[in-house]
Amino acid sequence: LSVDLGVLGQEYGPTFALVAYLSKQFYPTIRGWPPCLRALAAAHDLQKEAHKLTFGSPLTISSPHHLKDFLTYKRLLCLSRVLNPCHPCIMN
Repeated sequence: LSVDLGVLGQEYGPTFALVAYLSKQFYPTIRGWPPCLRALAAAHDLQKEAHKLTFGSPLTISSPHHLKDFLTYKRLLCLSRVLNPCHPCIMN
């Protein structure tokens, strides 16, 4: 796929209530990346979009990919400095 897809939800009792669907076109460079790195780039892009809607409130990012591991992997530390959000964010 060449599109970032995400859902913004809000805690509503024991479940999450859907607030918004988020999507954004990938940059041409990112389209050639491996799926794991595309997932990391997508999380970064969608996190920026979600912060516009939540007015900077704290976010928790959930993904089937182990994004936290990518950010701490020794050979990808240069990417974590580039993609690491300036906003407070929790990675699950």
